[in-house]
Amino acid sequence: MQLVESRKEGLYCTVGDFYIDPILPVKKAWITHAHADHYCSGCEAYFGHDQTIYFLKKRIGRIAPMTGIPYGVKRSINGVEISLHSAGHIPGSALIRLEYQGEVWVITGDLNPPGSVCCAPFEQLQCDHLITECTFSHPKFVWPAQDLVFNQVQDWFKACINQQVAPILTAYSLGKAQKVQLMCQTLGIPYMVHQTVEKFNQCYRDLGFEIPFASIVKDGIQPRHYAGQLIIAPPTVLKTAWLYRFNQVSTALCSGWVLQEGMVQKRGANVGFCISDHADFPDLVRHIKRSQADVVYLMHGDKARMASHLGDFHSNIKLLEYQ
Repeated sequence: MQLVESRKEGLYCTVGDFYIDPILPVKKAWITHAHADHYCSGCEAYFGHDQTIYFLKKRIGRIAPMTGIPYGVKRSINGVEISLHSAGHIPGSALIRLEYQGEVWVITGDLNPPGSVCCAPFEQLQCDHLITECTFSHPKFVWPAQDLVFNQVQDWFKACINQQVAPILTAYSLGKAQKVQLMCQTLGIPYMVHQTVEKFNQCYRDLGFEIPFASIVKDGIQPRHYAGQLIIAPPTVLKTAWLYRFNQVSTALCSGWVLQEGMVQKRGANVGFCISDHADFPDLVRHIKRSQADVVYLMHGDKARMASHLGDFHSNIKLLEYQ
């Protein structure tokens, strides 16, 4: 029996009768983490790590019963044993481990073996069947040393201030923006934040993480308010009227995608910095090898390209239509 299969709603556990990271409303949804491309509203019940459930309540409200479960705690549904294990991506991110009749499946969601700020250490799991993301599926995606990247950010910031240009650093509001703020604290860079970033900053504080308070960029802001400050905002502000409140700007994109030719300009930024909370290509390959899985299923990203790279050491690779 195929314990997990791909359906139009998402990944479906046939024996347990539940979905993992559904993209359409379902009865029971197990969520790997609280980024918006891994859950949908309208489900009848949600399950996930305690921190993931907290974020979901803030993002979509208490629209249905939501159950938080710590890492490593086992639950059983129709004979399927389920447990969550840290994926190292954002707080609460989880690998979902399923065991049924002696067979083990692991579903990754997004993962980051080196780990990220405010995350429990990544837990490598062994399994018979591995369903894994392959977002950065090309060998060119190798993350540079973060200290080097942070120094590049500092140099760009100083150049902007010297030229009296407002430096706008864009990073996802949940996860990456907090990493950037802690970077600024280490480097001594003063900063302000977009209101959406502050919303998730407060979530982090509520969960016990020490995220510094910062001034919020508001409507009608004057040059004297942001002079000498780095502005941290989500990437959604790029190429929008939100930027008009500043006299002159230099925009930066924080993403692993900046290593792809033309991506910085396509997203509407002036410069790019390789700051990611995903596994790069070498980490993806190591993760798959260390899983010792007999069968590997690929989702997210260029699955065919990833399969071609894995073919040298793995003979049973399947591509999932789901995402």
